Amino acid sequence: MLRRFVPRPRYHEHDGCARRVGLIVDTDGAGGGDRIIQLAMVEFLDGVECGRIFEVLGSWSLYKDPGRRIPPEVTKLTGIIADVRLTTEPATQATRRPI
Repeated sequence: MLRRFVPRPRYHEHDGCARRVGLIVDTDGAGGGDRIIQLAMVEFLDGVECGRIFEVLGSWSLYKDPGRRIPPEVTKLTGIIADVRLTTEPATQATRRPI
């Protein structure tokens, strides 16, 4: 993890540029390339022609128990530590935590 994302409510003022909603999706794995343990999403409003992000509409993070210990090198890279309560529920019902 280079740095934790801290969204600001507004990045640019709306200037008449046509707008659309976008979604950035990020995943973190448990190592070994076979299990995703975190799905993070940031919904934002951006300008179609101008390419500017105007505001962040929401951010979410879902966690899933990989069924095994998270290696220390994964914790160092992702920031996901052993005391984070991971769930064994399906991803659609997973624990929602703000990022």
